[in-house]
Amino acid sequence: MKSHLQLLFAFCVLISFAGCGGGGSSTSSGITLQLATPTLTISDNSSGSDAVTLTRTGTTGSVTLGLTGLPAGATVAITNPGSSNSGQITVTLTTTAAGSYPLNLQATDGTNSASIGLTLVVNPPPTNLALQLASSALTISAAASASDVVTLTRTGTTTGSVTFSLSGLPAGATVSYLNPLASNSGEIILIDTTAAAGTYSLTLQATDGTSIASSNLSLTVNSASEPTDPYAWSSTGPIISAIPDATHSLIAVKDPTAVYYNNQWNVYASSVDSNGDYNMVYLHFPDWSQASAAQPYYMDENPNLAGYHCAPELFYFAPQNKWYLIYQSGPPTFSTADDPTQPATWTAPQYFFSGQPSTVSSWIDFWVICDTANCYLFFSGDNGNYYRSQTTVANFPNGFDTPQIIMNSTNAGDLFEASRVYSLKGSTGYLAIIECMGGNFGHRYFRAFTAPTLDGIWTPVTGANSWDAPFLGSNDVSFASGVTAWTDDFSHGEVLRTGTDELLQIDPTNLQFLYQGDNPAAGATSYNAIPWQLGLATATSY
Repeated sequence: MKSHLQLLFAFCVLISFAGCGGGGSSTSSGITLQLATPTLTISDNSSGSDAVTLTRTGTTGSVTLGLTGLPAGATVAITNPGSSNSGQITVTLTTTAAGSYPLNLQATDGTNSASIGLTLVVNPPPTNLALQLASSALTISAAASASDVVTLTRTGTTTGSVTFSLSGLPAGATVSYLNPLASNSGEIILIDTTAAAGTYSLTLQATDGTSIASSNLSLTVNSASEPTDPYAWSSTGPIISAIPDATHSLIAVKDPTAVYYNNQWNVYASSVDSNGDYNMVYLHFPDWSQASAAQPYYMDENPNLAGYHCAPELFYFAPQNKWYLIYQSGPPTFSTADDPTQPATWTAPQYFFSGQPSTVSSWIDFWVICDTANCYLFFSGDNGNYYRSQTTVANFPNGFDTPQIIMNSTNAGDLFEASRVYSLKGSTGYLAIIECMGGNFGHRYFRAFTAPTLDGIWTPVTGANSWDAPFLGSNDVSFASGVTAWTDDFSHGEVLRTGTDELLQIDPTNLQFLYQGDNPAAGATSYNAIPWQLGLATATSY
């Protein structure tokens, strides 16, 4: 009987603790969270918010929020729910790296707590550009120029390099750019050579590679007579011609560069054989009167320089006590030597760039010039584009930056190829000459431009800027007494320099131009079949 009473007592105690004998009920309390969006996407240097909703069970306490996992440069402002059921978080980014970051949002009323995951996606800051022209309308006369200052406004934190392009130019007009790059101002110069009189609607565009801005510009071209050509030249007959041998069936010598060193003229030039294949030759002689007797060294006899190499430029790079030969092998290329009179010692070709830059549609005829701080590579595209790239003197020949278009013409013949850039004796300025095509048959001539600095904007030399009034061309060249006129083309060559170094100085009061010409009676059927020869023109008026 006792055992039965004990079992009954234990059973009643169990029922009592289970709440089944007295009729009561138990309650539980807690918090749950919900976000308006589980992924918060914000651009750097801006803010974004997310709404927080609470669900309470059995609690009315004041709730506070906390957020963990924020990346560097991110801060959060919190609107706590308190005794309500809603709150907000606002994340602000300042120079935060782009990426995806897992965060954790917590809520607590001091007794109960809850948490929920949140993904923060950081995008790069938006890059926006705006342009403002000092003048929305420009007027120029034939063979003259006009400039317009461009102010750039950037929003966001972009400091990217900005370059210009101009569309709508009439045929016969050229534009020269002073690109803003990392600054907020630039300039364009419009140059008229042969554009028809009238008014033209142009569009200036700026881009940093990501964002683009544009502004409209009206150009009015007035008729005017061409200024008198300030230049006049007297030329020799051919003084250097192709000299073939048993293994070199040369028909042309062209694209010369010349330096007076070691008491002799040292000339490197392109050579073309009867198959249209290019290489180079080296000649030397004490005086131009002896040039025609000079025997060439064929540069492919140097094993390093076999194959396609042409259009050379020669200079002594004083900071390295080394000679450089710049030339084209497709891309811009260089070799070095201790003595330019020993052509067999030039090193194997090396490229300035690992590949053709995306900013360059085509490239030809490369030219290097330096000032005391930087070295500049200029080249043409045979398409009306004129390019410049630069590196520091300390880093040369490495580190050239992305080439940019600094002049452009809708008529490719107005800015064609074979540019040369020189410093001017007795001046702080620079002269650029660019080979162009003009007349009824596309004959070759040179236009001239000046700039205050090598990275400055190029403006035309008045009266030396067109086929009718060139820097050098058939309209301002006569032939010395007793010399038969032998060429209508005054093409790729070199203005003779006062020295040998990378500053490439010429004397504007004593100009001589070693150029390539061709006999129109030769009847060549293609460009590579033209029997180019070299002549020397001396300025008689400048």
